[in-house]
Amino acid sequence: GYGNTGGEPTQETLCTMLKDAIHTLTHEQHVKPENLYLLGQSLGGMVVGDVAHEYPDLAGVVLESTFPNFQRAAKDLIPLNFGGLPWWVLPLHEQVQSTYNLAGHLPHIQAPKLVIHGETDHLASYAAMKDLLSKQPVQDPNLTFLTIRQG
Repeated sequence: GYGNTGGEPTQETLCTMLKDAIHTLTHEQHVKPENLYLLGQSLGGMVVGDVAHEYPDLAGVVLESTFPNFQRAAKDLIPLNFGGLPWWVLPLHEQVQSTYNLAGHLPHIQAPKLVIHGETDHLASYAAMKDLLSKQPVQDPNLTFLTIRQG
């Protein structure tokens, strides 16, 4: 669904493509799930988060500079001065409909998780990610949060 490929880059198609890739690796290439790492960066982190909890035997999950949910992504990515109006006058992020919810899926991902985020990331909010991790229901010994200073 991007570039010269066909289709639409919807939540469903992106998750299906990742599941198909995992299936191909594990069933056709005979790669053991415990040898697979999933890496999701930016919006891709939400796709990985949406899918990884379905694969408990993964070697690990790496989420880099991603978003807690799609509404937060929209808030962070839609220009603050859209159409000459500040975001709080025209809150387009509230109109975004998506069930991507890293906050909801993260506690259910059994594989070791590495979350990497830059303190000065101007696209994906570092504060929002720290907030998400601080609100996890239980301290997760399989979760490591790596802050990139000045990054």
